[in-house]
Amino acid sequence: MLKGTYPADLLAQTQALWGVPRFAPGDDALLRDNRCDFIGLNYYRRETVSAQPPEIATGGEPGVEGLFYFVRNPQSTYTEWGWEIWPQGLTDGIMMIKARYGDIPIYITENGLGAKDPIIDGEVVDDPRIDYLSSHIGALEKALALGADVRGYYPWSFIDLLSWLNGYQKQYGFVYVDHQQNLARKRKKSFYWYKSVIASHGEQR
Repeated sequence: MLKGTYPADLLAQTQALWGVPRFAPGDDALLRDNRCDFIGLNYYRRETVSAQPPEIATGGEPGVEGLFYFVRNPQSTYTEWGWEIWPQGLTDGIMMIKARYGDIPIYITENGLGAKDPIIDGEVVDDPRIDYLSSHIGALEKALALGADVRGYYPWSFIDLLSWLNGYQKQYGFVYVDHQQNLARKRKKSFYWYKSVIASHGEQR
């Protein structure tokens, strides 16, 4: 997709196991001449793994028994759903793409915080989302300073929506949706914050 060829080790493994893929004349040129124009990166969290099972359940996926286990990093901050908040991971992911694939344009296609947003005096006060996005925009700026060609940043998401895993238990959006009553919409504190971020080209955070 990005280098115009299959990784040699993957090709050797699949051919040894299943005898595939089989190439027709011209396939190599087809791959080489039709590489992706950009790469999209979704980033939410970092995972810490161990060869030993954790003493306390992480609250998420357990891992693969006998191979690795997901564990909590005692020095990190986590959401109530057990997702680690680690902005440096966004910088690292971007720079890994640059190191591996060169100066291909990168778009951050998803980045956001799922949380139960409190309603205080009729206003949706989602300060943790603001903190999360602000720190990750800072991580993005670090990658830009290191020479990464990042062309777009798309927070997840504009409006509260259905999570395939958690339903409506947590919210991601800048706009609150009352899923219990009449689907009424209300702009959250983060909506106005991000509006000012956009208007100032990231200067006001």
